[in-house]
Amino acid sequence: MKLQAREKSTLKLLVAAALLLLLVLNASTAWGLLGTLWSILSPIVLGCILAFVLNIPMKALERVFFPHSTRPFMQKARRPLCFILSLLIIVLVLVLVVALVVPELVNALGLIAREAITAVNDLRTWAVNNSDRLAQIASMLPDSSQLNEEELAKRALQFASQGAAGLFGMVSRVTSSVVNLSFGFIFAIYLVMGKETLARQATLVGTRYIGADFVQRAKHALAVAQGKFEAFIVGQCLEALILGVLCTIGMLILQLPYAPMIGALIASTSLIPIVGAYIGGGLAAFMIFSVNPMQAVVFLVFLVLLQQFEGNVIYPRTVGSAIALPGLWVTAAVTIGAGFAGIPGMLVGVPLAATIYVLLKEDVSKGLELPGDENGANPNVESAPPEQSKAVNA
Repeated sequence: MKLQAREKSTLKLLVAAALLLLLVLNASTAWGLLGTLWSILSPIVLGCILAFVLNIPMKALERVFFPHSTRPFMQKARRPLCFILSLLIIVLVLVLVVALVVPELVNALGLIAREAITAVNDLRTWAVNNSDRLAQIASMLPDSSQLNEEELAKRALQFASQGAAGLFGMVSRVTSSVVNLSFGFIFAIYLVMGKETLARQATLVGTRYIGADFVQRAKHALAVAQGKFEAFIVGQCLEALILGVLCTIGMLILQLPYAPMIGALIASTSLIPIVGAYIGGGLAAFMIFSVNPMQAVVFLVFLVLLQQFEGNVIYPRTVGSAIALPGLWVTAAVTIGAGFAGIPGMLVGVPLAATIYVLLKEDVSKGLELPGDENGANPNVESAPPEQSKAVNA
């Protein structure tokens, strides 16, 4: 039996190595197939993401709105009502952020435009006062009459055609994005409304055609992933809210401009792990610099101190304890995720790495024959979180 198990393991490794070699030798073809597959499945993937995000507040609302009611009407209406409320909550949050950021951003851009007009007027005044020097420079330039008019017309026509092609491509991409978002939202509604039925059907199909053992392991892995992703999303939102409020209060105390807008901007960008607040801080510092350069320096110093407080006090209590991932792997997950998919990769990388970390830790702990305590338990193996155990049992 041991020999057969070893032979099966060796065969699996050989098959995996052969598949990896085929992918390496045909990398361009594989990437092309993946791109085509992604263009087909992107609405479904987007729908799954929307359903997962909407399900977080919806579950909390379902625990509040008549969870033990036996009336048929309440049982049928509870989930649609909670879905609509969760959607309204997310939309209201986005509208609030936009309402805080966009008006102040327009004011900042208007101020920059006025400064640019002043700079252009100063440049024109300098040109009038230094016309002699400009005449010497102009004599060094080629005469415009020597330029080929046909060549200039050809280049202008080429530039216009390229601009029209670029505009058509942009309109096509926007239309495709709107269509994908619409189909994804419809798919998310079906997923959220019938999640228990879909889960039961997937379990039955998997048990019939793949095997009960694989289905149980898959359910456990999905339960771990669900717990980590939900904890990460809730923790990041809570951390962003705290950071935005602290930033706004600190800027009001220091009498810095654009305090509400920059607080909302910092809160929005801090949803990106590690580097998010610095991205928002760079944009905010540029806006403050247009008003007062010294205040921009004060803001940067304040933001660095606030980030140190956030990284050492807020983050460990809101996100760090929930995902239970060492700081080294958080940095690695953010770096690798950014390399693969930019900002979306940074958002997904941390909870995905936490999921893999927990599953690998469980698998390695099962294979180690370490001495246990007097009750036979291994003191070095951590038990799964309660919410994961509940999810697996469900």
